[in-house]
Amino acid sequence: MDSSIEWLLAELKKNGKSRRWLAEKLFLSPRTIDKWVEKGSFPAGKRARIEKLIKEEQNNETSHNVPTQVVLEFSPEQYAVVKAEAERRGLTVEEWAREVLQSLANVTVRVRV
Repeated sequence: MDSSIEWLLAELKKNGKSRRWLAEKLFLSPRTIDKWVEKGSFPAGKRARIEKLIKEEQNNETSHNVPTQVVLEFSPEQYAVVKAEAERRGLTVEEWAREVLQSLANVTVRVRV
């Protein structure tokens, strides 16, 4: 495996980002990122853009993000369903949970009185 793809996967993991996140930021399909990983390398011209995206995301998170720990408890049956869904999307269970929680964080709740 090329050191560039090892670097990429390490950076995504270190920053809690998924391949899907990277694909969205680069306006690519998740399958393109998967192909990079399968091939063991990505286009050399993308590294600077990826580094910039990760740095921007780090700056955004440190400027207004309060550390939070969330514990999700699943029965063995529930975990099997979650794991299957995560794998279907090419994610780990942790990446899937992060995406789900992030999508919930973007939901606006309105209460009618």
